[in-house]
Amino acid sequence: MLRAALLLSVIALARPVSVLGQEDPPKGEVLNVYCWENYFAATTLSDFEKEFGCKIELRTYASNEELEEKLLSGLLGMDVIFPSDYMVKKLYDQNVLGRLDTKKIPNLKNIAQRFLKLPYDRNNNYSVPYMWGTTGLAVNRTKVTGKVDTLAILFDPRYKGRIAMLDDPRSGIGMALKYLGKSVNSRKKEDLQAVRELLLKQKELVAKYDSEKYTDSLLDGSIYIAMGYGGDVLTAREKDKSIFYFVPEEGTILWTDNVCVLKGSEHVELAQNFINYLLRPEVSAAITNETFFASPNEAAEKLVKPDILHDRTIFPPKKVMDKSEFLDNIGSAQETYDAIWKEVTGE
Repeated sequence: MLRAALLLSVIALARPVSVLGQEDPPKGEVLNVYCWENYFAATTLSDFEKEFGCKIELRTYASNEELEEKLLSGLLGMDVIFPSDYMVKKLYDQNVLGRLDTKKIPNLKNIAQRFLKLPYDRNNNYSVPYMWGTTGLAVNRTKVTGKVDTLAILFDPRYKGRIAMLDDPRSGIGMALKYLGKSVNSRKKEDLQAVRELLLKQKELVAKYDSEKYTDSLLDGSIYIAMGYGGDVLTAREKDKSIFYFVPEEGTILWTDNVCVLKGSEHVELAQNFINYLLRPEVSAAITNETFFASPNEAAEKLVKPDILHDRTIFPPKKVMDKSEFLDNIGSAQETYDAIWKEVTGE
């Protein structure tokens, strides 16, 4: 999985960018945060800096696999990361994560019980749930008319050159497995071969494999249909009401993103203060209100805008949840997933 070419990416990340746009030496500690793009409210990080007399350096990644590869190829100095469910287990197995002192994170009590002690970290020794949601489909309703409720639209030749897929092997292959009526965590050779054939056939319809800028393409009209994350698409919908997000009738991929502290962090106490801060009801609610990602923070619900709290694309009903799955660690089958995805995307 590790490639020499990744060293170029590490070098490119050598000079961090302050979230405040400042380059002066910090007066206090520097907390290095490695996270998904657009995952905080406007003042989340600056408010923390002011309260704790520190500076946050923020870097972003586009997929769990990119996070893993950067960490294992030598990206040093990170303190806090935000891996998804299955990646927490992978990074733990690779001795990357530091053990949390939950006594220093009293706001953990705000997390709903159904999001605690999940299979990838039974005792929350290494991870704290941050946000959760669905992977679904977005369409521009000025370009796509009629009923849209199924994954079949991703394979419709009428939209050749107007489809975007997430550039993520687990999500892309997982949704293809769902379309074929299989588990998103399937390791069966026959299932993966069928997915390979399906995605290679679909390739001529796909304009781009993109996990970061696909909503821009929806907004500018160059893409009509995109596989995407609920919060990202709903944020785009605020700019253009013709953007429509739905969870396919076949079910979908459910995910939880978590906050973890890296083993060897030089700022463990500050990192745990940061996690505890993110779990404050008012902080968590503000993030949900601005990013449209669902929070597992039960204490924050009363502060979430009612139209968001009752939006079933953000907080899906039971019938959707029952047909959907969380990604699990697939062990050695990951190599097959990666090989398929490389063949499909050409990267």
